[in-house]
Amino acid sequence: MKKKEWMILSLLLAVALILGGTVWFFAARYRAQGLALVDEREGEYTFNGKILVSSDGAHALYYKARGREVYYSLSRKERSLSPYGFEGKVFAYYEWSETNEYLVTDSVYYAADEGYEGFWPVCGHDKAVYLAEDGSKYRIHLDSELSYPMFSDSIEGVDIYGKNILAFSANASYALSLSGNTVTVFHTDPMDDSLRIVDVKTVDLSQYGSDAVFGAFVGNKEAYFSVETKDGEVFVALDCESGKTGRSLLSEDGEYGEAISRVYAQRLDFEDENGKKKIAWANLILGNEYLAPEGLPEDTVLFAVSGKGGYALGKSEKSGEIYVISEKRVFSLSSVLAERKQVASVDFIYENMLAVHLKDGDGKHSLATYKICF
Repeated sequence: MKKKEWMILSLLLAVALILGGTVWFFAARYRAQGLALVDEREGEYTFNGKILVSSDGAHALYYKARGREVYYSLSRKERSLSPYGFEGKVFAYYEWSETNEYLVTDSVYYAADEGYEGFWPVCGHDKAVYLAEDGSKYRIHLDSELSYPMFSDSIEGVDIYGKNILAFSANASYALSLSGNTVTVFHTDPMDDSLRIVDVKTVDLSQYGSDAVFGAFVGNKEAYFSVETKDGEVFVALDCESGKTGRSLLSEDGEYGEAISRVYAQRLDFEDENGKKKIAWANLILGNEYLAPEGLPEDTVLFAVSGKGGYALGKSEKSGEIYVISEKRVFSLSSVLAERKQVASVDFIYENMLAVHLKDGDGKHSLATYKICF
């Protein structure tokens, strides 16, 4: 190889080493900082599971996982329901819309009133669900003045008003009701978004225990319930498509706290070989457990877990310190906060994104959004 070629090759290798070292340096620095501040704004907000609603209810923030902006700002809208046949009633909501590359606009409507969370999956496009005071549920078209019972045109035997419906699955394929220990599974028409029920099945949970309570839908077709037994609370999974049930895969010898973040619970009886308490959390259905590393006080109580289970939030009962936790690292939230800032609450708004609600010594509220870097 000629001398000139050797020089060019050496230069390229040097550039590659410099670039690689630079990338490694910034990646290491990024991971070391623990939390990265990505947005900060004044105001008091409450997270309802999907959006952050301002204290006066005038607007909301919707987090999006891509793009330069951290949040969509959603204005509160109100629609008089008098033209729909509900004299004097109002449907208040926050609308999130997105237009795709084919210029098709998709919308989701988040009702401002309580009790609607289980019905968000059927509040999209130009349609929403209105929950009447007597328990009846109606489909309303927001681009017209059309309304009708939610399950109109369903198969025989279905209550078209859906009075006992608790919630819909993520893609609205299934809805559930519960009476005693009997679960009724409603399958909506897969050919359109009419919510017409085309199949109904009942499932008895009595073999697992008594006093069944609906937990939550998990995805598009799975749900879970809790039942009482002589040995305590037991969780039961239900596949809505097949109607099959099964006891959750939690360790039968384990001791667990109350459900947090829908499908997780803290395990209370984890100890190392020296009898020192270990902090862990588990999926109520799958049973997979996540063990926190060293560095947490034994009195840490978990109060939130991210959607996929990779992160948890815990608080020391003695010191009040809040920790961001993964299986690899523990990070103190106060280490990134300005002086005089107190944490009012913290929410996962995405798997690795935290909405930290703050209050200063003068009672002024603010919202800081952090990305978890580990």
